[in-house]
Amino acid sequence: MDWTATANTLVRFDVRGVDCHLPVGQVREVLLAPPLTRVFRAPPFLRGVVNIRGEVIPVLDPALLLGLEGRCRDGEPRMLVVLDAGEVLAALASCGDVGVRQVRGDQIGSPPVDLAIGAAECVVGILSPEGEGHGPGLVLDGRRILALPAVAALRAGAAQA
Repeated sequence: MDWTATANTLVRFDVRGVDCHLPVGQVREVLLAPPLTRVFRAPPFLRGVVNIRGEVIPVLDPALLLGLEGRCRDGEPRMLVVLDAGEVLAALASCGDVGVRQVRGDQIGSPPVDLAIGAAECVVGILSPEGEGHGPGLVLDGRRILALPAVAALRAGAAQA
């Protein structure tokens, strides 16, 4: 991603106590999490599915995909961040509030080299904590999340069903 522009708009959401951010152009919508329908024998990162205006959308736990520790306070996601990657839709579970953050390119640094394997593919930067009242945050690429082998296998299995 090109972070050299003077300003970037990112959607900030909570992943088990870690501030995560996505470029606003990769987010279709943000909504309060409705009750999830569990999927029998689903991989742990699939929290369930939701029906949003007639579309059944998988709800992914980004913490498990990225190798992050911690838990949501009440165990259930509070908000959903619906990714938009063309024809592929999926929602990421957020434990807390979701917001929008304007950042400069110089506030985004390179990701550390010691990230978990899943995170290394999806984290494209580290956001400095300046002026927002939040700690440092991970800048994610939603398209890379959807391209992770485990998520791609899940989508392929759903397409065959």
